Amino acid sequence: MKLVTGFFPPNRFETLKRALWDKGWRAFSVSQAQGLGLQRGRLDRDDEYVSAFQTRVRLEVACRDEELDALLELVLEHARTGRVGDGKIWVTDLVEVVRVRTGERGDAAL
Repeated sequence: MKLVTGFFPPNRFETLKRALWDKGWRAFSVSQAQGLGLQRGRLDRDDEYVSAFQTRVRLEVACRDEELDALLELVLEHARTGRVGDGKIWVTDLVEVVRVRTGERGDAAL
């Protein structure tokens, strides 16, 4: 099992959410975040470095190993504009998933 975590500009989220929903990905978490990527920051008029944190949407989706490539392709297709600030995705291994209501574990809990 994998956990796909991505940070995206808020204006890309509705398109991404609809695409995930339409392809059957109905269980995901979303939160607001701030981030600093390649744009890094700027010097203000007093030559002091100012971090220019950008508002981002954090998306987390748990999936089975065999679903990973399809999920990544879907996210890239609907989040990418080709501009700096498109976001970042990383994938981590999930050791265990437990559905609290039923006690199901592993793939069955997804």
